[in-house]
Amino acid sequence: MIQHTPRALLGFLFLVGCDSVTGGMSMDPLVATGSRIPDHSAPIVSRVWVNGSHNLLDGRVAVDSRDITVFARVLDRSGVRAACIGTDPTTCTDWQPWQGGQDVELAAGDGQKDLYLFFEDGAGNRTTRPMAYSVTLDRYAPLDGTVSVELAAGSVGLDWGRFIDAGVGIERYLVVAAPGAAPASCDEGDLLYTGGASSFSTSDLQIGERAGIRVCAEDHLGRRSPGASVQVVPVSEIDAPKVIGFGPVDGEHLRTSRQVDMRLDAEDESGISAMCVALEPNCDDWQAYSETFSVVLADADGGQTVWVWLEDAQGNRSAAPHSVNLWLNRPLDADGDGFATDVDCDDEDPAVNPSSPEVCNGVDDDCNGASDERDPGLRAETGIRAFVDADLDGVGDAGAEVVVCEVGVGYSLTLGDCDDSDSSVRPGAVEHCDGVDQDCDGAVDNEQGLFSGWEYSLLGDATVAGSLLTMGEIGDGGGIVFAGGDVEGRMEVAFQVLHSEGTLTFGWTNASAKTAAEAALAGAWLPGMIRLDGTGVSLVKEGGDVVTWEPIGGLSPAGHDVVLTRDGDALYISVDGEVVLTQESAEGMDRLFFVGHPGAAGVRISDAAWTCPS
Repeated sequence: MIQHTPRALLGFLFLVGCDSVTGGMSMDPLVATGSRIPDHSAPIVSRVWVNGSHNLLDGRVAVDSRDITVFARVLDRSGVRAACIGTDPTTCTDWQPWQGGQDVELAAGDGQKDLYLFFEDGAGNRTTRPMAYSVTLDRYAPLDGTVSVELAAGSVGLDWGRFIDAGVGIERYLVVAAPGAAPASCDEGDLLYTGGASSFSTSDLQIGERAGIRVCAEDHLGRRSPGASVQVVPVSEIDAPKVIGFGPVDGEHLRTSRQVDMRLDAEDESGISAMCVALEPNCDDWQAYSETFSVVLADADGGQTVWVWLEDAQGNRSAAPHSVNLWLNRPLDADGDGFATDVDCDDEDPAVNPSSPEVCNGVDDDCNGASDERDPGLRAETGIRAFVDADLDGVGDAGAEVVVCEVGVGYSLTLGDCDDSDSSVRPGAVEHCDGVDQDCDGAVDNEQGLFSGWEYSLLGDATVAGSLLTMGEIGDGGGIVFAGGDVEGRMEVAFQVLHSEGTLTFGWTNASAKTAAEAALAGAWLPGMIRLDGTGVSLVKEGGDVVTWEPIGGLSPAGHDVVLTRDGDALYISVDGEVVLTQESAEGMDRLFFVGHPGAAGVRISDAAWTCPS
């Protein structure tokens, strides 16, 4: 007799069967009493999960590795002894013992992976309709796409696309910005936007200041792409410059010359910065904007069009050029040099035209109104390299080299003038004690040779050879008179007397120095003179009408070292280190003279030099 178990009881027995998580067997109460109900039902799956997975808001399950472990809670009266997890919903061959979970290697490539779970219980019952379970494999952050910019007045519009995440997909986008270069990542800079849209507009950027923007994609697992960046300069307006007027300066559209002076009047809110002018409806030769400029028409008579494009300070360019039509009708070219009579200043000479080089020939070769050195375009190889001589002292300024066709007044072939505004300053000039480098040797108030640095005149039998002065060598006597000059501060003249049998007389005097020297040469002594002879050193003194010599004792009659000092209006004479004459008030006495009286061997002076003591 077959007994039927009530349905409610059967259901109870089924539910208290095997729990696949523990892997144990739980027998129903009837089994415990010795009555076993045969198990003819396949296992039932109540739950499936994967360790380390992420549950997304849209219900999907995401993993970041191909190697996963699938767990399931399976109910069966006789327990679950095997499982097969595959990708085919109709069959599965890789059966393995079931211990509550099974390792699975997902197929390569990010994206959704569909798995099908088959189970077999202890009674040999197998699942005929598998449990379907899907996971999304996502091992990588999103791939960057592209970003485009559209400027509007006072704002910047951004559009982005082609960001890709083959796994869980992109959840949101982040837009960040910084002055200058774009931030290195979307964790830096100022956050302008975050959300799922693919476009965004902002007016928060500084007008006229360059800014860098980075757009990053973030997937549902929180991973971000490196980001795509752009640079922008926000503008206050987007309208191109407006042309008000364009045409020849003289208003004449019928032209007789290829060169045309043009005028362009235009306006723009941000100011016009550049223009491009061409003889055809396309142009890439952008130049700084100018209201007036010149164009050279094509070398063909007839109608021609001049086109112009403009760009403002915000970078807005003309969408279409502005144009003006001209008609070229040139005069004849008599000499065939390619230039008509309106621009050729000598249409009978083909070597004379605006394209010819200027050379030294007295002709305005390039027709610019200037010839030879008066033309700044003179070819240097045809002229003479000279130096400007502004002070007309015969020496030019090395820093003012010019090319001339003839070295005339105001130019010199000699250079080295260190002050071309003062004719007393030049190489070879006399050095004075005045803080000026008169001789242009690079030193101020430096020592100078007496005979080479001062102007002088010789009297009688006197000769100068280098630094040696010889007087009276042939018995007639001789002398020398130095021209005076302004002396500032203190000046010293030092020399050595090579004494022989002659007599030397010297001293300071005024403008009549030559007369005084001639008088001394004739034996007419004047007060203040110093005499050196074989007896020693004497000073001429005046007592009534009698001129006498006062010997200065202690001084040798041999060779002497003499120093003549002038300090303002005071004069000093030292012989062999001893002051022999002091004259406190000697205004105007700035002439120095020496007289050598006749003698067997004459009188010689050597090593004469003057200095300006500091």
